[in-house]
Amino acid sequence: MAAAVAALATTTALVIGPASAGTKKAATTSACSLGPSGAIKHVIYVQYDNTHLSRDNPNVPSDLEQIPALKNFLTTNGTLDANDHTILISHTAGGIVSALTGLYPDRNGITVSNSYGVFHPDGSLDTSNGAAGGTSAFSYWTDPTTVDDSNFNLITDDQKNTPAPWVPYTKTGCDVGAFSIANMELENTKTTPAGDITKVYGDTSPEWNFAHDAAISSGKKITDFEGIAIHCAQGSDVCSDANGGKDDSLPQEPGGYTGFQGLFGAAYANQVIDQPGGFQSSGQDADGAKYNFNDLPPAVNDVFDFSHTATASTCSLAPDPDPCPTTQAVGSGGVNGFPNSFNPSAAQTLGYVAAMQESGIPVTMAYIRDAHDNFDKTGACPSTNVANGPGSACYVQQLAEENQAYEAFFNRLAADGITKDNTLFVFTVDEGDHFAGGPPTNAGSCDGVTVACTYDSGATSGPNSTGEITTNLNQLVATETGDSTPFVIHFDDAPTVYVPNSPDGPPSPTDPKVRNLEREMGSLTITSPRTGNTDTITQHIADQATQRILHMQNTDPLRTPSFTLFGNADYFFQSSCAGGSNSNQAGCPIVGPGFAWNHGDDNPEIARTWVGYVGPDIQNLGQTSAVWTDHTDVRPTMLAALGLTDDYAADGDVVPQFLSSSAVPAAIQSHLSAYQDLEGALKQVNAPFGQFGHDSEVVSTTAVATTRDSVYDAYDQQLDGCATQRDALADQIQSILAGAAFGSGAIDDTQAQKLVDRANSLIGDMHTLSLTVVPPTDPACAAATEAPTIASFTPGSGPPGTSVTITGTGFSGATAVTFNGVSATFTADSDTQVTAVVPAGATSGPIAVTTPGGTGTSSTSFSVTAPAAPHISSFSPTSGPSGTSVTISGSGFFGATAVTFGGATATFTVESPTTITATVPSGAKNGPIAVATPGGTATSSKSFKVTKH
Repeated sequence: MAAAVAALATTTALVIGPASAGTKKAATTSACSLGPSGAIKHVIYVQYDNTHLSRDNPNVPSDLEQIPALKNFLTTNGTLDANDHTILISHTAGGIVSALTGLYPDRNGITVSNSYGVFHPDGSLDTSNGAAGGTSAFSYWTDPTTVDDSNFNLITDDQKNTPAPWVPYTKTGCDVGAFSIANMELENTKTTPAGDITKVYGDTSPEWNFAHDAAISSGKKITDFEGIAIHCAQGSDVCSDANGGKDDSLPQEPGGYTGFQGLFGAAYANQVIDQPGGFQSSGQDADGAKYNFNDLPPAVNDVFDFSHTATASTCSLAPDPDPCPTTQAVGSGGVNGFPNSFNPSAAQTLGYVAAMQESGIPVTMAYIRDAHDNFDKTGACPSTNVANGPGSACYVQQLAEENQAYEAFFNRLAADGITKDNTLFVFTVDEGDHFAGGPPTNAGSCDGVTVACTYDSGATSGPNSTGEITTNLNQLVATETGDSTPFVIHFDDAPTVYVPNSPDGPPSPTDPKVRNLEREMGSLTITSPRTGNTDTITQHIADQATQRILHMQNTDPLRTPSFTLFGNADYFFQSSCAGGSNSNQAGCPIVGPGFAWNHGDDNPEIARTWVGYVGPDIQNLGQTSAVWTDHTDVRPTMLAALGLTDDYAADGDVVPQFLSSSAVPAAIQSHLSAYQDLEGALKQVNAPFGQFGHDSEVVSTTAVATTRDSVYDAYDQQLDGCATQRDALADQIQSILAGAAFGSGAIDDTQAQKLVDRANSLIGDMHTLSLTVVPPTDPACAAATEAPTIASFTPGSGPPGTSVTITGTGFSGATAVTFNGVSATFTADSDTQVTAVVPAGATSGPIAVTTPGGTGTSSTSFSVTAPAAPHISSFSPTSGPSGTSVTISGSGFFGATAVTFGGATATFTVESPTTITATVPSGAKNGPIAVATPGGTATSSKSFKVTKH
């Protein structure tokens, strides 16, 4: 077995033989070789739940500082970027999906997570897939939003399904394993028509019958089917029919995706993971035997199981001398498979990742829970579910366990021959946290590691309590303002608000109900049960104009929130009073002692996160904050390091500072400074947590506070105008960056500097607007008025009538295009592209584009060639009296000067270079049709027959 596994570690390939219970022999699959020189044989991507690089208490080492096995691995061997950022609203689903796809929420679909509200077309709230406001953002990649809204949960441009993150790998021949990472595996065991079990296995299948049986525990079903998947390359025997492979359906993937299969759930995946290089059939108990379904997967153990390493090895935590903890099977409730709490520990996740890698699954993507919630409930962790604060003994204990898991993980991988020299490692987080709690009772003496920090754990009030302040937002509004307007929220410290409006459809942003609630929520206060102070509960209000700027509105209009309240991050807002609270107090606030780490809001401690890269062609920068990045940059940077491309345009970009020069695309390398300047400007103007977005929140908060609708409307008009300017500029910059990274585009340094200047100007305009108390009468974000620039045109030569595509900048509002001074017809396709037709009479020379900002002239000449001789291929009808309209088809008709019927001159219109419409003239006789152009005269081979009226 060791020799077989060693071979697998080298080839990263696994194929399974014929279908039968017991162990099967390994066969051959396609090898996975990635990177500029093919040196990368493995990809390991792990995304954490809110694990912190920065300190929450300056005296207590941060999460990563207490996991030195991971932090040192990143800083010693690669780059730990300490200046990465989340999207808004940042929660697990949204944070993971934005990083996996490289798309902002408006283009990946998860604009609000981990749950959101959905309107019906009549304006009532959709409850067909959860409570109002509680539709889950976690669903398999191709699942619909709800039973009543058939749009995809993951939805992109034109209401299409968001492209899937595993596609570039499987199309290249690499199998991809997924463990607990949002939406890449089955997320439910429903047997409804749109349920995951029905879609994957089909109704009345053994799996469907098993999942449909209400007498079988839901925990067993989850453990068997959810949370684990393998997406296979074409022809990979890992996902063969014999192994339980099912169609890996992505019906709207750009470029198509057919002939691919996957294994869904531990019941099937564990069979090829349990015994590297072989197959171990799942077993049956009475529940499974009832439906002829093998419902007991073989065990896959946690990270401390070294039994399948490629070289003989025992579990080691070196350099830590402590012995490894006893290995345990990954599973739940005594059943092997997925831990059905969707909170896998580091030992569980890293163990399954290592087992996948050992079993020839060369690309693995996985998720690990946080360490600050009380998961252990043993040792230093209390048996009750009380929140930990920074430096709590339980918190420190759980971080120490994570450190042990990483020590074992890197040692185990090394024994498998999986190292920084042949593997791309990426570790990141879905979001950061705000600690909602008071100081420790021993604040002057504790550091968490040598002296544990203590708090009033379990207390529902008081200065040393730990926990978010749970507040009933609906009751607070009604009590403080007297407004009983019904509304639904996504429960959060940054709740999105949905105002029902049946039967008139979702309300407009200026609907009086919406306007009043925005204004009222912007001024609500509450007495804190922790400090006794009067707190303003709202930091910012984002109305729909600002939600657009923050990328919080996707192409499904029924999912657009009426507005968003970015709240005081100590508070958590829901629609009922928590147990033990005083319902007679406005908002009935109480410290919720079970949870103290809030996220979703726009606070820096929440939105500023980290990402680490290690591997061939990754720079060894250690820990750095030199580059401002966000989640969407992770995927493009990975793809560049791996030599892969996506089948769609991402919102994020390659970060060349993290890559060696050999992995940086040539078009970027040759204009590196210009590229980096463009990328930095784009982030601040386009990223949800960038300066432009932050200032738009300030503007919106000022706007909604006014009682004058005219003032509110004026501010929103300014925001809409600024958003339009931003979108056009961001598209232009992104097109250049993506073209240089993954296409055949080039960067013009002069053009790049102009775009950077425009971005900085736009950022400054929004900041100025954020400082106003009265909206300006002129546009705050003035349209660019600089002269256009022409970067290139194609083709470079052609006769009159040739269609020429001109690329450059500043083409919006173009008023003229000339070819060496001769005016041409044209269409301004975008701010960066014009399509023009070479006019009759043009001579060789430069092309010029004129806009209100001036005229841009090409640095090279367009060569006008002799017009081609015309040719008539047919005409219709072939007979008719004078006055008949005749369509003449052929070629070379551009610039036609005459059309005759049997020698009689006709009136005509040149519809295109291939079509002329002519009218049979009075006095025409039977005879051929002729067309004269500057290139010559064409005569039809057949005659037109002139008939009498």
